[in-house]
Amino acid sequence: VILEANFHKDELEKVKQLCEFNNSKVVLLYLTGDIEVLYDRFLYREMYKNRHPVHLTHPLRDVKEFEEYVSRWRNEESVLTRNYIDVSGCDRDVVFAKALETLKALEEKGS
Repeated sequence: VILEANFHKDELEKVKQLCEFNNSKVVLLYLTGDIEVLYDRFLYREMYKNRHPVHLTHPLRDVKEFEEYVSRWRNEESVLTRNYIDVSGCDRDVVFAKALETLKALEEKGS
């Protein structure tokens, strides 16, 4: 299970290849949410969390630039099936519950 925002086409191709080589299954849970909330969380992490310096170099000055940045990745060519989960207005426990619910539904479907 991949539950991560920062895997993009190149990384996902490597993950897919590795899973195929090891005859393993991979599921991509693709979290989406309200862009302004995501931007606020991004700013909070940039300003108040003990972040690695590489994470502090984003030149995203406003919500519009952030939205364009996110949109570029959301519109990227899919390598693995994206199982979308909208996490707008959800706390961590609800996000986790939605992830488990999605995984259970995929398992029942045989995906």
